[in-house]
Amino acid sequence: RGRVHAPPHWLQAVPPLTTKLSFPAQIRRGQVLNLATRVNSDFKLQMSDSTKVYILGAGCSVCGRYPLASEVTKGLETFAKGSLKHDKADKLRGCVERTCDLMSKHRVDTIDALARILGDTNRPAIKEAKIAMSVFFFGLEDDAVKLASPNYAAFFDELFRYGESPSPSLDDRVKATPCRVLTYNYDRLFERAFIDWAKREEPGNGEIANNLDDYLNMGMGNGHDVEIKSGQFSLLKLHGGIGQFNRDGPRDMGNTSHLYWPKFGTPIPTKFNDDDFYERKDWGSIEPTIVFPHEKQAGDKSSFQGYDSKVWKQAREFCKFATEIHILGYSVQPIDYFWFKSLLLKAKTDAKIVLRNRLTEKDKLVGKLDGLKDELKAKWTIDYVAEDFFGAR
Repeated sequence: RGRVHAPPHWLQAVPPLTTKLSFPAQIRRGQVLNLATRVNSDFKLQMSDSTKVYILGAGCSVCGRYPLASEVTKGLETFAKGSLKHDKADKLRGCVERTCDLMSKHRVDTIDALARILGDTNRPAIKEAKIAMSVFFFGLEDDAVKLASPNYAAFFDELFRYGESPSPSLDDRVKATPCRVLTYNYDRLFERAFIDWAKREEPGNGEIANNLDDYLNMGMGNGHDVEIKSGQFSLLKLHGGIGQFNRDGPRDMGNTSHLYWPKFGTPIPTKFNDDDFYERKDWGSIEPTIVFPHEKQAGDKSSFQGYDSKVWKQAREFCKFATEIHILGYSVQPIDYFWFKSLLLKAKTDAKIVLRNRLTEKDKLVGKLDGLKDELKAKWTIDYVAEDFFGAR
């Protein structure tokens, strides 16, 4: 319990935290080797032998240079003064500025923390916080994807190294993998990086972006109820995310009509206008499907209940049948603890929990999981893999 395993050879030894992880030369050049031609046994294609769940936290977005918690307010202010100065973004600019003012007033670093303070007493401000975060992250996304794609390519190599034939198709590998991914992150790094990786793995497939949900099984169903297929790979966004919207309406309607914009595979606009986030001609009044932790407590009163309940129900099912649960770049913050506990509550009592994070986080994270293990009277094996998988800043 708490012992440190050496990371696989392709992660090398953990470098000093001031340097970036050294990936194989092909990955550093933005190329990904076809798994069927790998000679290394670590990447040998294999049949699914157990179900694995991967839980991703904010540390998995560091390689995209998304701002750390202490940098969010300043980043929002700079963004509002620069990218939202044009006359068709007056509402967006005011929205971001008011969100910054509230964060400064309440002395909080993150929008999650601001939403918790506002509670359910100031719905307009909470909606503005979601819009502010969405437009800000979209403004950073293209550069973030360029930076993060090589790191994520190595992760996809790990997730999708399974298949029955010597040279399985991308579709076969996605169906064969025993892995499932749950993410707390609002950004779209995983999805965008997957498209880049998949195009290199299967160059002749020009429909990857259009058919993204066939591969990632996120329950996208544009304009329809959320539907997540069982028995295959799935990426579940536990708090929703940018680019997802619900039609705005009375909170007791349980509105489940789920919408996506911009579509994957289409360029992000160089300039965002007010209509993109407030009153779209094709949809009417909308609100980003971002579910702050405190909103989960609203239960059936939440306009996102249809999305949130289905995603979390499926996430708990994945954990229930997992023999291994890998926790990457996630520090188990108090604001999420209740919901994180609800996932581990479903885990097998003898499951293997693998904490994958920087060596400096080892004692703190192992202590938290040991405490949860005792609380739930579980018999998990808790291992710690010291790695900086998603890159140091």
